[in-house]
Parts: sequence; structure tokens; C-alpha cells
Amino acid sequence: MESKPVTAEALLSEIESESLQNLLSSVQAETYPPGCVQIPALDAHFFSSLQHHASPLSSLNRGDVIEIQGAAGTGKTHLVYHLLVTCLMPVWYSGFKLGGWGKAAVVFDTENSFDILRFHQLAVSRVAHLLNTQTSGSGPLKERNLSTTAQSITDQCLQNLHIFAPSSSLQLSTTILHLPAYHSTRMADSEIGLIAIDSLSSFYWVDRYSAEQARTAARCSSRSTLPSVSTKNTLTCVLTALQRIRLSHGPVIVYTNWGLTLVSAPDGNPPQQQGTFYKQHLYPIQSSFAESSKDKTASVSCASTPLLPVTHHITLPFVPILHSSPGMSLGDARQQKEKYQQPMMRKGEIAAVARTIGSMRTSKFTFSLTTGQSAVPVDENLQSNPEFDEMTTGC
Repeated sequence: MESKPVTAEALLSEIESESLQNLLSSVQAETYPPGCVQIPALDAHFFSSLQHHASPLSSLNRGDVIEIQGAAGTGKTHLVYHLLVTCLMPVWYSGFKLGGWGKAAVVFDTENSFDILRFHQLAVSRVAHLLNTQTSGSGPLKERNLSTTAQSITDQCLQNLHIFAPSSSLQLSTTILHLPAYHSTRMADSEIGLIAIDSLSSFYWVDRYSAEQARTAARCSSRSTLPSVSTKNTLTCVLTALQRIRLSHGPVIVYTNWGLTLVSAPDGNPPQQQGTFYKQHLYPIQSSFAESSKDKTASVSCASTPLLPVTHHITLPFVPILHSSPGMSLGDARQQKEKYQQPMMRKGEIAAVARTIGSMRTSKFTFSLTTGQSAVPVDENLQSNPEFDEMTTGC
């Protein structure tokens, strides 16, 4: 039996191909990494948890995905603010090292709660703090007003901040899909260094209700001649769109996620407060950490390839605020608030636990939001599982 001649089309079909944009992004991944996050304990964790880094000066690689999970009021948004300021700030300014990335940032404000005044305040204070620590009353800024200079730098940085406010998962996924076109026409001279979504859980309950309605309609349509209703998960569209721009443009992607259900300890008891983790409630995002040997869904989900692979996971444990007892008088309640709650709020300390996919290391660190800069390391110590050998890092 004679074999059929091999055509040119058949030969070409066996050759893998990719777009020039994806090729450029893969080259830049090794030659032009983003930089550090400027939180020493977190940078130390990133450096120690990943075997490969494109540069010894960058704790993050292009295309890294960071999930920040925690209950309401734990500081997720302010941590995102810090990362945004780091992305927008220049690396250098008039001989002063600011340590930023000097890139553009895109924010998807799904909760319509992005506080631009607060963000501007944090950015100005952080830039002023960095300039002040390097000036010491001398140098090029001796005759200038430090606050005015910090304001000017911040105003320039804000030109590279682009904020979108989608009102549904479909709007979110559509906007992300059209982001390359927006980039080429509205910000062609700037590179997208960071994409932030705060929060990816905003449409969780609406999408869950819509999915239930779609499934009910699909069951009814199967008994009739009406066309079936699509039950495709809307979050799948969001993750697919994020993965597409991650491959084509290589930005660092950070998103916040609610902490709804605590992970139980292996013995079934509630976990200690310092090691509080939450289950993943957003499907089809996979539970990348099997927190418990009884958590079979986590181990199963890790076996398949995720739509958007998470690189790092940061958990912000919930710190309860003291509540007034039923018999407490109004005066005693006011004194308790002044003694405990107000100092805690003024101090602005945020505790966090960082983990990385494929690493047994768990890093616990605390940083504080102050008027001096947006994130100040307070009490940093790295702990590596399973021995939990502690080592303290300097600020």
C-alpha cells in the first residue's frame, strides 16, 4: 500500500507557533523582571521560596500571580495600595533611589471602593519618606520643599494609574480581554507592570445565584423544545482572560479574595489564630495548598492544570476586636474603645502569612500603615515548615 505524500500544510501544522507578543514577553521575563515589593520580609520569602529568579535584584518574576485572602477589615486593600505605589514609583529620581518599578498599573475596582485620596496620601508620604531618609538636610533637595517634590513625583506616577469599575464578572472578563487594545491606544509608551483586582469575590453571590437560575432553566428546557441555557461559569471567563494577558504582556497579577470558611486543623479543632487559613470558595480557582489531610478536594484540584496558576498566596488572619459585654455601661465601653481599639487602629499593624506554590516555607510578617510610608515592617520572622526554624530579618 502506497503511503500518501506529505503536504506542506501537514508539515507546518506540526510546528508549534506563538504570537510575536508572547515571544517578546517570554524574552522579557528573563531580561526585564519587575523588581521587589519593598517589604523586606515578603521579599525575603519570595527569594527563598522560588528556585529561579531572573535577577538577584527582583524578588518577583514577570507573570507572577499573587492571591491576597482574608476577612473584611484585615488590610487586603491597603496591601494592594502598597503594591500599586511600588509599581508606579520610578526606580530613581534625581539621584535618589526610590526602589519602584517605573511602570503602569491597572486596577479593576469591582467593589467601587478605591479611595483615590487615601491612595494619593499613602503615595506622597512614602515618596517623601524615601527622599527624606536619603537627603538628611543636604544634597539636591536642600533648597527645595520636600513635600512639594513628593507631590510632584506622585502626580507624575498617577498618570500611569488606570482604574476600571466593572459591575459584573462578564464586564470584568470583557474589559480584561480588551486591555491589550486599550494599552496600544491609550498607554502605548508605558508597560503594564501590575494588574490588580479588588476583589475577585465581589460578584460571587450574584454569579452563584445566576448559575442556579441557569441550571434550573436548563433542566426545564431539556423537557421542552426550547434551546438549552448556557451554564458556563463566568469566573472561568475572567481567569481565561487574565491568563491570556499574563502570557502576552507578562504583568504581575494580584487579586484579593474573601476569607469565608476557615480551614480546620488535622484533628478537627479550630486552627490557632497565628496560622489561620481559609478554604477556596471561588470555583474554578484551585486550592493550591492541601491544608488538611482530610481536605480531599484540595489534593484532587492540585492534580489538574489551573486556568490561572497562582505563584504566591498571602493570608491576612482576622484579628477580633473586643466587644462590649451585655452589662457594660456606656462609659466603660467608651473607655475600652479608647484603651484597646483606637490605639490598634492608629498603629495600623497588619499581620500576614505568605506561602508559595511548590515550597514548604511559610513566612509570617507584620507591617504597619503609617503616615511616614505605606508599609513599614514591624516584626518580621521567617518560619519554614515543618521544623519552623525562626530567623529574624532586619528592616
